[in-house]
Amino acid sequence: MRSGILIILCIIFSCHRIHSQPWDIKVRLFSNENFSECLFRVKNGLYHIIALGQNRELVDTIFTVHSTSENTLFSIQNTGQYIHIKVGKKSLGKFYALAFCSEDTSSNFLIHVNKKERWYDGSLLLWPQNQNLIAVNLVNLEQYVAGVVESEGGNVDQLEYFKAQAVLARTFAIRNKNKHIKEGYNLKDDISSQVYHSRAYYRNAELIKRAVAETLDTIVVDSETGDPIFAAFHANSGGYTVCAEDAWHRKLPNLKAKQDPYSEGMSSYEWVKRLPKKEVQEYIARKLQVQITKDLVDAIDSFTQPTRLNHFYFNGKSFPLRDLRFHFQLRSTFFDIRPEGDYYILKGRGNGHGVGMSQEGAINMASQGFEYRDIIYFYYENIKFESLHSYRLLYTEAPPLAF
Repeated sequence: MRSGILIILCIIFSCHRIHSQPWDIKVRLFSNENFSECLFRVKNGLYHIIALGQNRELVDTIFTVHSTSENTLFSIQNTGQYIHIKVGKKSLGKFYALAFCSEDTSSNFLIHVNKKERWYDGSLLLWPQNQNLIAVNLVNLEQYVAGVVESEGGNVDQLEYFKAQAVLARTFAIRNKNKHIKEGYNLKDDISSQVYHSRAYYRNAELIKRAVAETLDTIVVDSETGDPIFAAFHANSGGYTVCAEDAWHRKLPNLKAKQDPYSEGMSSYEWVKRLPKKEVQEYIARKLQVQITKDLVDAIDSFTQPTRLNHFYFNGKSFPLRDLRFHFQLRSTFFDIRPEGDYYILKGRGNGHGVGMSQEGAINMASQGFEYRDIIYFYYENIKFESLHSYRLLYTEAPPLAF
């Protein structure tokens, strides 16, 4: 009996991913979707499936599976207070939570949710929440960074752009490591954090992994405070970036508005949208709290932006253009308005909030021979590059994450 307990303990404590390393990240997967069941399959390597208690403490190893095993597909379902796991038709039991613990950093798995299958490195943690399941990927920071770089814009063949994106993704993760810590994880996998829809494995995966390796340990910090910057980025600035306070009512010294010629002429630089006149006029009047008058209509009909504006102004009143952007689902706030019959034609520039690095601008800079440090220096103010290990103590002193 005693030897059996020792074997279980050895499995648990030798498991590479069940205990967070200093640079591991917990990322909630499928964070925009509700699901009560999922499928788990080992893609490569060895996994220990470990039962967790009510407080997500380690209880027991219930199964060990290798990618070469005959049965590698597991179904998991929320049954209320517990989650039920089966391999094939065989039930392995009901538990408060489960950890699918990878043996080493070369192990990876597939998770299938709502007819979508994604491929991840590291381990998987599952627990019930109301009628749904919460899925969290516990993954090495550098593997996470590679996945973000691919998910955010891995369709080009530009090493220096990938390096810039990797440094910013790493910086964002470290700065925001406590964003969702009370919920049991660090970050989400969507645009509220950084898009992370898989490990890096598509056509440019090897180039992305090289970029991550060649920028290993590098983050961007404020040159005065030494703190990691808010590493914002977007698709295309439209020729002018936006300062943080105009986009988010939050002043950040590293994120200033500036002219950006490198974004001009790129694939998402220009856009056009056609909107009903009545809807636009009613919305703008409502935001300004005024009546629709000839003067207001004339102001809308002649609205242009030779350079980026942040607000729509009329007779001493104003409202943020970002409100109009989100209401009408526009690509950016940088547009001109032209009347055409019963419609307005909005001719716009840029794609995204416009703060920080323009991804397409960075791609263009990389194609012209700029190195990743040049790219980052161009898009951010008052910064320097720093070793991540300088923040090791700060990082490990963060409140511990429960499973």
